[in-house]
Amino acid sequence: MFELSAEDRVIKVFNFSPLTNELVGPADAWVVANTGLPAHCTMEKPPVVKANQVAVYTESGWKALEDLRGVVVYDKATGEGTRIDALGPIPDSKTHLMPLSKFDVWNGKKWVKDKEAEKNTLINQAFQDRKERMAMAAENINILTFAKESEQATKEELMLLIAWQNYRLQLSRVDVSKAPDVAWPGEPANVA
Repeated sequence: MFELSAEDRVIKVFNFSPLTNELVGPADAWVVANTGLPAHCTMEKPPVVKANQVAVYTESGWKALEDLRGVVVYDKATGEGTRIDALGPIPDSKTHLMPLSKFDVWNGKKWVKDKEAEKNTLINQAFQDRKERMAMAAENINILTFAKESEQATKEELMLLIAWQNYRLQLSRVDVSKAPDVAWPGEPANVA
């Protein structure tokens, strides 16, 4: 414990960071007569800390806190990864376990895949893919239909019109609920 003295003196102190209160290291402090210790230091010896710990000075003295700064952790609600930037243990809302897919959900102990969410996403993607293929088929059919109706179509274009109409029909029959194992029909050659 520090006591005022009528004489100047050198005292061994332990400095700590003004931002985090973590141990900076020991030093010899010059203390002028009738003054106190310099800011951000104490005469109390810090504890010996283990790997991934740091000594931090608190109102009640030194404590050993976990130092996981820089470690990537994952939010249990979103799976989003972030780096720890503060002293202390991993927050309860985070885990060091990385999710293996965007469909993983935290079950309280580990990540488990939400197969229903994955299946719904794959079905929606297949539905969107079919919609885009149908739009392309319609565009080609419109061009070829105009060529036929205006009596400008070649034999190849008439055969291509039938191929695109058949392709569109086959697309309408595709079972997107089988995603990702959707059997897409072969696409005819483009007109344009």
